[in-house]
Amino acid sequence: MPADRGLRLLAHIVDVVALCVPLGTAVVAGLRAEATGQATAIFVAGGAAALVTTVVSLVGIQRTGQSLGKRVFGLQVLQSDGSRATLAQVVWRRNVLPLLLGLVPVLGWLFWVADPLFIFGRFGQCLHDRLADTIVVQRRT
Repeated sequence: MPADRGLRLLAHIVDVVALCVPLGTAVVAGLRAEATGQATAIFVAGGAAALVTTVVSLVGIQRTGQSLGKRVFGLQVLQSDGSRATLAQVVWRRNVLPLLLGLVPVLGWLFWVADPLFIFGRFGQCLHDRLADTIVVQRRT
């Protein structure tokens, strides 16, 4: 049974916020500190915080099939047959491939619009789930 669409959206928001807050804070603080010559240190600190967030998320995906947001809401990425999804499958086929497709002129915009709309289909899979042959479910105990 696919995970609740609303919970998937909330988990995605948590993931985006967890990554963007350190970066955004560093950019704003760095721009303000530019006059004092401390901007570079602030940018580096923000980048390091974003890198730590990314590593924590990747470790979670490797161990349990859960990003930070999915862990918060008890969701898990599995292969469509119910077996454990690999880190490569999740990172490359669910994230990098859709990102690259989104960069294609004109067709990329269509992909970005269509991708989340596929969640309303019969199987509750976004287009990136179909590309990676994955499903998102409530985490097994």
